[in-house]
This record gives sequence, C-alpha cells and structure tokens, in this order.
Amino acid sequence: MPFSIGLDVSKKHVDAVILLDKDGHKRRHKKFANSPEGAAQLIAWAQRHSGTEPKQWQVIMEATGPYHEALALALYQAGVAVSVLNPKRLKDFARGLGLKAKNDPLDAFAIARYGQLCQPQPWQPEPPEYRHLKALLSRLEALQTDRQRERNRLEKAQATETSATVLASLQRSLRFLDEEYQRLYQEINDHINRHPKLKHDRQLLESIPGIGPVLSTQMLALLYGGQRFESAPQFASYLGLIPTQHQSGSSINKKP
Repeated sequence: MPFSIGLDVSKKHVDAVILLDKDGHKRRHKKFANSPEGAAQLIAWAQRHSGTEPKQWQVIMEATGPYHEALALALYQAGVAVSVLNPKRLKDFARGLGLKAKNDPLDAFAIARYGQLCQPQPWQPEPPEYRHLKALLSRLEALQTDRQRERNRLEKAQATETSATVLASLQRSLRFLDEEYQRLYQEINDHINRHPKLKHDRQLLESIPGIGPVLSTQMLALLYGGQRFESAPQFASYLGLIPTQHQSGSSINKKP
C-alpha cells in the first residue's frame, strides 16, 4: 500500500501529514510554503520520512480554487499519484471520524486518512485546451460581474441628479464592457470549435434536456478539470450534490 500524504492547501502555506502505519497512529506533520520551493521541500521531507520514492506515495488534497493547481502539477510531474477532491466530501469524512475541531494539521491528517482508507481515483493534469477554456471562462465571468456593477451605477445615476459628463462616462464604460464580453464569448465558441473533442462533448451535453450553450460550456471546463469520473453518481458526489472550533488557512474562528 502506498504511503498516504494529506495536504491542507491555503494561499500561502501547505500543511502536510504523512501516515507511516496502516492505522494512522504514526505520522509526521510539517508546514511548507505554497510555492515551487515549498513543493521541492515537501518531496524531500516525504522521502526522508517514508524512505521511499515519490511513485510509492499517494497525495490527497482538496480542490481549493487556484491555490492547489501548481502544487498538484509539480507533484504529478515528480511521479506522485495525486488525488484532488471536493472539500465537502473530505469535511463529511472528517466528521465521520469524530474530528470536530478544525485546524490545518488536523485537516491534513483527515485528508491523509481518507486517502489511506478510500483510495480515491488519481488526478491528471488538464490538457492545454481545457486550461485555456477555463481561463477564458474565468475572464468572461469577471466581465459579467463588471457589466452588472456598471449597470447598477448607471441606473443609480439616472435616478438622481447626475452630471451629463458622469452619465456619458458610465455609458461609454458599459458599451466597452458589453463589446468586450461579446468578443470574449465569441472567442470561447471559436476555441471550442477548433478542438474536435471539445466540440463533440459540448454537443453531447447540449443533447441533455435543460442544458444550453452557456451551461454546457461551463460543464466542459469542470468535467475535464483533471478529475475522472466512472459514473454519474460519482460526478454528482464530486459536485457536492450527494450528501466547532475553526482555525484553518487565513480564517481564524470563522463560524461554521
């Protein structure tokens, strides 16, 4: 059985716990910087404590937005089997273990124990075309947020005594955002159409009742985000659709 290593990843730091026996009683913990140097130090630390090479480890981490991605890729390239899981699944598992307190070392232990007991599917890096699609969609979402904020400002200005100069500025800004949004939306469609698998899979998704072009495009980026699914229930579980003290990351004493 591979050595199980749980990682609790935040923006600046990574708490790592390696389990050295089958019951999880013998373990080591260390905090690293969430950086390329920190990843290299983590690998050296795990080699020292396990006495084995990276291919004999299983590393488990939560999906934490952009914060886990570079670390997962660095470990994968070093030959480590990496699993990236929905935080809700790991939270439910920790609750099942009776771990009510929440702090980074304890979170990392629960994550490592999950890997040891459940043997989750390994993660693989996204192909470049999917990484690009995700970046485009992230930018599109930001533009949509900016458009709505500018609309709200314009509506407020129109409902009050506001100078013509301010109104004209808001209208120009909104026109620019609308045009940029449409350009980017077209680029997303062109990008999908340039890649046969993306195009084919979007067509399959849109054949499902209730799924249109916008949702199918968002689902493409999620479905091929390095996570592999063997069944529809497994995908639903990953999405979190299948069903304390708080000191974690940079959040201290946050209410649950």
